[in-house]
Amino acid sequence: MIQILNKILRKTTKNIPIPKYGLPNARNVLVIAPHMDDDIVGCGGTIHMMVQGGTEISILYITNGCSGNSKMQYDEQLGNIRKLEAENAAFYITGDKCKNLFYLNISDSSLLKHIDQTDVLKDIFAQDEYDAVFVPYAIDIHPDHRATNYLFVNALEQMGQINNMVIYFYEVWVPLIPNFVVDITSCFEEKCRALKMHESQISAKNYLGMIGCLNGYRASFADRNEMLYAEAFYKCSIEEYIQIVNDVRYNLICK
Repeated sequence: MIQILNKILRKTTKNIPIPKYGLPNARNVLVIAPHMDDDIVGCGGTIHMMVQGGTEISILYITNGCSGNSKMQYDEQLGNIRKLEAENAAFYITGDKCKNLFYLNISDSSLLKHIDQTDVLKDIFAQDEYDAVFVPYAIDIHPDHRATNYLFVNALEQMGQINNMVIYFYEVWVPLIPNFVVDITSCFEEKCRALKMHESQISAKNYLGMIGCLNGYRASFADRNEMLYAEAFYKCSIEEYIQIVNDVRYNLICK
């Protein structure tokens, strides 16, 4: 983990890295969400603002949601509920302009066993050309979030070089060291409404409180009185992304 942080921190000569503020400049974006709600938690406000600016958004959900309950017990009906919730939230946050919704349908908390199932990802990239991809932080504490990155790197290495595509790590369970921050004050209420559509999840955990604290915390560092809520990202090239993920993958004691 120290090696990973060093790679990120050595890019700045400042004592505290100062991120850039703005909106990602992308025309066609793929958001990869390990679970059906991670897209809203991690980058829902940014998705909303990009769509307003004309960006096309597609979302890939990796797990099927069938074990998304407090006891982690398999429940096919819950999986169907979560899929409907995800669709409603995705179309709400994009203003009914979500380009594609893709599903890999892997069981929750088992993704590490399926990181070689790259065919769906490769098909997605064969059908369209994305200039930005949003993924969960590589050292997130949730194993499915780390395994999502292993899966994506496997697919990238099999596909070969994809020119000019930018990667954005987003936050869910663990704050990252950001180099790019988006002011979502103007659409934070929309983000909250989208998250409320994941009723099966917010009834079990206070995700609304979580995003309020996380996005408020990010805004407080901006020293801009008008900024109340923000989403933070680590932006990097494909080459750096692959290096970071492989460092995590091969050096963490717990994969």
